[in-house]
Formats: sequence, structure tokens, C-alpha cells
Amino acid sequence: MRGFALPTFYDGRVRINLEGRERNGVVPREDYERACHEVEEAVAACRDPRTGEPILAEVRRLRAEDPMDPDGPDADIQLLWTHATDSWEHPTAGTIGPFPYRRTGGHSPRGFAFIAGPGITPGDLGPRSALDVTPTIVALLGRGAANGRFEGHSLLDGDVRVRSRWATQS
Repeated sequence: MRGFALPTFYDGRVRINLEGRERNGVVPREDYERACHEVEEAVAACRDPRTGEPILAEVRRLRAEDPMDPDGPDADIQLLWTHATDSWEHPTAGTIGPFPYRRTGGHSPRGFAFIAGPGITPGDLGPRSALDVTPTIVALLGRGAANGRFEGHSLLDGDVRVRSRWATQS
């Protein structure tokens, strides 16, 4: 295949099967741009069969600068959807789906935490790392910093610059 989908929940991610980068790459480096364009064009032609609306909102080329960079993103192309749909209709491939949703959710950096109780000052702490959840729960249980075994820090700490360390001992 000239490209393949990577597992994801909220967007589409495609990696071009590039010679010299993939073990069995089939796309010559000089055809990289054309291969990316082919994927984008094929997905852009798809519609939601129930509404006729396009499914593709935006395309991002994640490796446009250097597709051979070993430290680059896992995908070459990120596809952002206009809405959730369980099937696609392509003008030449026909209807694909409907397919069942197998998950009720996935991970997202956008969440929230409501914490209330004696000695907890109300306030909005703004965006924080998910890594802060475990140290916060440990602190609420009265276990202090848990000997520095967690990355992140308690949301109950006044000084957000203080960070716990990974445990060096069990």
C-alpha cells in the first residue's frame, strides 16, 4: 500500500509507506508529495451518506518539512473531521460502513477536576497536567508527597513550580 492508517480515536492519521523509512516502503521519496495529495484527495471526496455533507474539515501535513526525520511525528497526514459519522460514501469506492462504535470514549487532554472539602481553598487553577491527578489524590488521602513517587504535583500545593520526582527507590 502507498499509505496506511494509524490507530486513533478523534482524528485520522495516515503514514505514507515511504522507501528508506518504512521496512518495506513502496513510495519513492520523490513521490512523497504526490502520495500525500492522493490520500487527501480521496478523503476529501468522501461524504456522510446520511446527510451528504463532507466529512473532512482540515488536513495537516505533520512531516512536510522532513518526512525522513527519525524523531518526527508518527503520521505524515492528520485529518480532522467535520462531525462524527459511522459511514462514508466515496464517488468511486461506494459506501463504506456503517461500522459500530467500539468505544464509549477515549483519552483527551481536555478534562476537569472538582475538588472540595475541609481546608481546600476554592478557586480556578486553570489548565493543568493530567499527571497532577495522582499526586492530588495521594495528598487528599493524607499521604503527603508519597515519597516523590509520582510525576506531577498535587493541585492542593500552593507553589505550582514544585514538582515531585519519579521514585528512585521502591
